[in-house]
Amino acid sequence: MKGAVQLPPSTSGAELVNWNWKVARQFVSERFGVSLSRCSCLNCRHRLELAFKWPEKSLLKADGSNRQTFVSEYAILKEEV
Repeated sequence: MKGAVQLPPSTSGAELVNWNWKVARQFVSERFGVSLSRCSCLNCRHRLELAFKWPEKSLLKADGSNRQTFVSEYAILKEEV
């Protein structure tokens, strides 16, 4: 299973973009016919030395002009230091 989870879930038939315990449970159920609990999925992840990677947060409500002002001011401060 370790090789399969190195690729996006869509390559193994899951409709979600990222691996999480629910997607892993669906994958194991469809592939091996075994139903796992949340705890079992997390334990397997730990035994396989896999880590979840959290997506970077994006500020959906951020104002573009305020962001540009901040980036410009930050660049000036960075050069001064």
